Amino acid sequence: MRTVLSESPEPTSPQASPPSARSLFSLVLGLIAAYQAVRIFYVQPWLHVSSAFDRWLAQYDCIIRPLCRQRQFSIDHAGVLLTLFALAAFTLALAGRNIFAPVVHAPRLPAWTSRPRLTRIACLLFALTGLEAVVYQTLRMAFAEVAPQPSVWLAGIGAMLLAAAVWDSEDAAVWTQTAAGLTVAGGAAQFLLGAAGLYAGNLLTAAAGLLGLALLWLGLRWSERAGAALHRLDLALALGFALAYLALAISRAASWQIAFVGDEWIFYGQAKHLMERGEVASILFDTHDTDGYHTVLASALQAWTMQATRFDVTGWRLSSVLPAAYAIPAVYYFAYRLGGRTVAWLSAALLASAHVMLTFALIPYNNIYALLALCLALAATAWALVEASVLRFMLISVILGFGFLLHSLTLLGALPIGVLLAALILPDWRRMAWVLAAIALGMIVAAAPLLFDFAHWQALLKATPAQSEVAAHISLAAQ
Repeated sequence: MRTVLSESPEPTSPQASPPSARSLFSLVLGLIAAYQAVRIFYVQPWLHVSSAFDRWLAQYDCIIRPLCRQRQFSIDHAGVLLTLFALAAFTLALAGRNIFAPVVHAPRLPAWTSRPRLTRIACLLFALTGLEAVVYQTLRMAFAEVAPQPSVWLAGIGAMLLAAAVWDSEDAAVWTQTAAGLTVAGGAAQFLLGAAGLYAGNLLTAAAGLLGLALLWLGLRWSERAGAALHRLDLALALGFALAYLALAISRAASWQIAFVGDEWIFYGQAKHLMERGEVASILFDTHDTDGYHTVLASALQAWTMQATRFDVTGWRLSSVLPAAYAIPAVYYFAYRLGGRTVAWLSAALLASAHVMLTFALIPYNNIYALLALCLALAATAWALVEASVLRFMLISVILGFGFLLHSLTLLGALPIGVLLAALILPDWRRMAWVLAAIALGMIVAAAPLLFDFAHWQALLKATPAQSEVAAHISLAAQ
């Protein structure tokens, strides 16, 4: 079996069969529904443009009346239904066509009865512990109005991942390949952090980069012994593009041309305050900005990056530069698994040289965390689709859930990943149920501190065209 770390010839381009009439019809319906949903959420609020069909749909902007009384759910219901219909139509258009079949196959996860009884009991106990942590936090937030506790959150995530690891441990080959792959990924991340620390003059972080190289070497040797060695040329290309981007960003990190006075500057002050405060565990999931949806956790990540690099604006900018650098190897791997080496290095080169992402990171906008989570989740999806591993599917959801805590836009990443999984797995409903269960449980546990905080959703919707106060003013001006 060719695995995700296979050293066999690179994937070839897929040869899709001609689309059927049903697929074409579903695709056309999906495009029409998606276009109309975009008009409802974006065109009408901002430009105040409507047609007779738009006015007819406006009669159904509140289909479920009780939800309209809740401000956090006051979003156009017709637009939501059209969006769901478009996703269903796109899924039907792609399902069963296996457009990526020559590149990635979707393995069948082991049946529940295929594991020993003791293993099944252990998995259930750990999974129920994770769900209990979610329920406990949700009830405390809803009735006691107590902030979520990071320790309970980490316990829930750990329990769910442990349940998946116990399940996978029954297949020694899969478990070894998964552990080796995680070691390689961790070593690469530590190596890039060490490169940033070397520039910043932080010798301790630079030394930790050498530890990352050691982990990288150990992971490669481990995977070679398991018969699943990552091709070293691809690893070198992925890290090379990331280092090139890092060098380009570092050369501009202290430039006066990036200096500005804007609403992002408050996050620099927050990061410095958190560094001086020290203990921040009890407030990680609190919001601290005027918009009401940026968490302290995002600022704490900026503060930790400054501690690992340097205590100034340059170190603060590196807190967004590094996530962008981490996204490049993830994009390379995802593109390699679905399109081959040529597609991979072209994709990584385009991302590494994208001036928009570079400027975005140097300002630095913390929105870059959503890009990192999406790229990591896509890479994890490509990784999961070549081995029968529950843990790999769980990692997809944990990445998206954790990214949601850093920046709420990460939740949008679930849409393309869901469509990709459905296109590859949907014909087998039992297998699809396993995959959706693993991903859904992991995402719920990981995103619990904000997922069940309806005040957070209310603040988040105010930043979208669905409830934007700016959009209302523009509409009045257009009138």
